[in-house]
Amino acid sequence: MFFINILEDGDAYAKFKEEIPVVFINGRKAFKYHLDEREFLRRLKPLREQGDRPENGS
Repeated sequence: MFFINILEDGDAYAKFKEEIPVVFINGRKAFKYHLDEREFLRRLKPLREQGDRPENGS
């Protein structure tokens, strides 16, 4: 798992600026325009159980 700050990534900003916040989980768009915290944590739970650790991708 990794994070990209699209405000610091010109290509990502150009592509997703109308969808901020935009969140991908396992390469699939999971949220755009708003993020439901409970649903976000539910979707991350399986990744946490696998031992994945977030990285900073920027």
